Amino acid sequence: MKEKLIKVFTQNLILKLVSIVAAVILWVIVVNVDDPTKEVTISGITVNVLNDNLITDNDQVYEIVSGQTVTIKVSGPRSIVEAFDASDFIATADFSELSQTNAVPIKVVLSSANSAYTSKVSITSQTYTMRIDIEDIISKTYTIGTVLNGAVADGYYLDDVKLSETSVTITAAESVIDTIATVSAVIDVTKLDEDLSTTVNLTGYSSSGNSVSLTKADIELSISSVDVTAKIYKTATLPIVYETTGTPASGASVSGVSISTESLSVYGSSDVIDAFDEITIPSELLDIDGITSTTKFDIDVSDILPDGVYLADDEVTTLTVTVTIENTVTKVFSVSVKIGEIPDGYSAKINGSNSVSVTLSGTAAVISELTSSDIIAYVDLTDATVGTSNVLVSFTLPDGVEAVDEIYVSVTLNADETTAGETTEEDNN
Repeated sequence: MKEKLIKVFTQNLILKLVSIVAAVILWVIVVNVDDPTKEVTISGITVNVLNDNLITDNDQVYEIVSGQTVTIKVSGPRSIVEAFDASDFIATADFSELSQTNAVPIKVVLSSANSAYTSKVSITSQTYTMRIDIEDIISKTYTIGTVLNGAVADGYYLDDVKLSETSVTITAAESVIDTIATVSAVIDVTKLDEDLSTTVNLTGYSSSGNSVSLTKADIELSISSVDVTAKIYKTATLPIVYETTGTPASGASVSGVSISTESLSVYGSSDVIDAFDEITIPSELLDIDGITSTTKFDIDVSDILPDGVYLADDEVTTLTVTVTIENTVTKVFSVSVKIGEIPDGYSAKINGSNSVSVTLSGTAAVISELTSSDIIAYVDLTDATVGTSNVLVSFTLPDGVEAVDEIYVSVTLNADETTAGETTEEDNN
């Protein structure tokens, strides 16, 4: 039996060896044809950061400039590598290996679920490093301002805006702090007609006035909002009235008085505002006694506002009253004197001519335009006694013109029942 077995294995040995070698070669060919080696590119593998506390524990913050994802090439059997996607790999950047140029090497390995393929595939990384910027974390304290959005209801004014906090401290990367120039509470007052009480979030603004979000995860605020209160008042536009006191120096005359603003926008409680219909400049603030040339009087608005009334327009804090002074000239005019008021039951007449000469003074511009017809001369006999007496002539003159001397005329007053209270045409001529 033993001899038969030896004979089976040794008979035609060369042929059998050739068959074995051919079989192996055939197996290799089949394997390579059915599952050949292939290289694939896989992109978008997220890089996980390790040991970043080495930066953050040092009061610093970092920003990844490049290398947040990695692209690799994988070689191996086609049946294996074609089934891979980004989730089958783990990429890491260990900050303990940070270089002086702020570069961190990236390492890529198969995930634990695919570790069985480690010996069958090879990985070539195309993105080798992660690059980062490192900044110091700093704190800065800002005074909180207010920004009003919209306009209150017509006829109302907002004032006495108060915040529960006046400052906020912001902690962030230095580059972030540099973008924040101011911090404000933005308050919507659109059509507001009652006192305000609300809470608003804080908003940052750049030096150019653009808003800067303060809600990012890398920004820390000591407070994120403030309570806001404000008062609503009634408004009114009141005219300004004024009058000078005193007289200019001899030879000078007032030719005009003007004011820089004819009215003021003011506000206050309803009962106070409703009690006023004008604002008066006290005459003692416009004393022109003895002035010789055009004079301007600057009036502080706060000095003339009644108690409980406040200026609504912050730009108008001073009023300027201009008193224009011109040299006076004199001119003689001939006018007719008429009889004015006569007591009932009496008659009167002017003795002699009723024409008188009167010297008037005023500015050259006014006097040059003045004619006798512009002058009214009359005697008032309301308090006269019966008989003949000299009575002072009164004049009705244009503004800025006055009589230099007093003029009298002889008048006779008679008790005359038939003509009581009347004068004849002859009496007035």
